[in-house]
Amino acid sequence: MARQAEAEALLPYEVSYFARLVRDVRETRGWTQAQLAQAATMPLQAVIDFEAGRIRPALAKNTMRHLIDAMD
Repeated sequence: MARQAEAEALLPYEVSYFARLVRDVRETRGWTQAQLAQAATMPLQAVIDFEAGRIRPALAKNTMRHLIDAMD
């Protein structure tokens, strides 16, 4: 139980780091947020919110998977 609480406490920091990484990779590729959203089959607002750190931790895992797959 303590490990789960520890992991959940770290999640916002990991999401924040990953959000910066996604933005950097997207910009390096010359993609707009709309292009990334289309490639990830996600709503544009979801990409905008993710990069801005406005995403609920419960949704972060699925969002990260979509973004990773899109940029692979």
